Amino acid sequence: MWRRPSTSLIALVFCASIVVACEPSAAPRSCVTGFSIACSCPDGRMGAQVCQADGTYGPCACMPDGDGGTELVDSEDGPPWSDGDGPDICAHDVALFEGNAAEVARCRIILGNLDIESGGEVHLASLERVEGQLTSSALLLQVISLPALVYIGSNFDLRGLTALRTVELPMLGTIGGELHVESCGVLSTVDLSALNSVGGEGATCTISDLPLLTDLRLDGLRSLNCGLELARNSMLTGWVVSQLDRIGGDLLIHDNPALATIGLPRLLSLGGRFTLENMAALSSANVGSVETVGGSVRVDRLGALGVILLGSLSSVNGSIEVTSNSALTSLTLPVLVDLENNLAVVDNDALLTIRVPRLTTLPGNLRIADHAMLTELAVPGLRSVSGTVHVANNPVLPACAARGLTMQVGRLPGDPSVDVTGNDESAVCP
Repeated sequence: MWRRPSTSLIALVFCASIVVACEPSAAPRSCVTGFSIACSCPDGRMGAQVCQADGTYGPCACMPDGDGGTELVDSEDGPPWSDGDGPDICAHDVALFEGNAAEVARCRIILGNLDIESGGEVHLASLERVEGQLTSSALLLQVISLPALVYIGSNFDLRGLTALRTVELPMLGTIGGELHVESCGVLSTVDLSALNSVGGEGATCTISDLPLLTDLRLDGLRSLNCGLELARNSMLTGWVVSQLDRIGGDLLIHDNPALATIGLPRLLSLGGRFTLENMAALSSANVGSVETVGGSVRVDRLGALGVILLGSLSSVNGSIEVTSNSALTSLTLPVLVDLENNLAVVDNDALLTIRVPRLTTLPGNLRIADHAMLTELAVPGLRSVSGTVHVANNPVLPACAARGLTMQVGRLPGDPSVDVTGNDESAVCP
């Protein structure tokens, strides 16, 4: 048994025995013996409570003051905050390396950060909670397997790990901070299938630059407070998250050349921008439940996408740009009523129809241009455009329809802010 006694631990025992203020407020009256929860100490430090044999939580085990080293308390002898049935607890930050792997493997709770510094395969079968962040900078690390881990209190950060091929955290439900898995050249599997929520509000979480990633499991994700960038993953072919209903920041999906399917059927709102960009294989993007976008919407260079499903989109706090999508045949935004900047639909070779029936006011510019096959432009409710009106170089779009639109928004012939050239002058309007 390994133990490093400390004066801070002795002080904690003494404090717990004679000072009522060291205990937290009343805990729940029913729990499962051996289960642990996080708690806050009176001085702001983090601790843990362990369920005792009588079905009640014991007092808050506060992180001892000290020099920041790892301190293990073995439950076989009973730490001072339990009756001997509780788990092993690692106090302070923990750096896992080959020399202390056996000791760290005994921990179920880490009250500080966990930094994985060892190479090869890391399996911590008992670890359930990391109250701080989980990181690694070990270039020789190949596998991270934490089958019992349910909680990370701060960031989960794996970047630049060139030998890492598998990340398995199938029970992880909560990440309190940001999620970053980036630039791991041989990583093929990321199993976060039980992940329910990710914090990091105002930040951008990233899953990017993983050239061999084929299996990304985020099946249980419901709430993403940070934004998400999913980018430059060369072999990823599909990404479906059927329960996700909210993203607090941007959703930027781009430069994934093999990605054919995106499924976010319950996503209702994005706090920031929404981008689908430069993905030649993308043929299906189910985002049809999205109602509000807090930034701009950009759909650009999608080589196989025939239809954009945004049938519920009503409000965009920015611009909408749909450009250079060679297979796109139809753009319909049936309930869009609030667009705060520009509407630009440009250079979509197969586009036949544009329908935005309920939009009445456009604070920015209107640009519909460079479509070889466009025959219908239907924006019957539009009455005001604050910027320029550019409906040009659409050789089969009736020119009379383009001129009619300019009059509809109150622009007179010869207005320098209007360009309706390059359309079909021979066509007859109803």
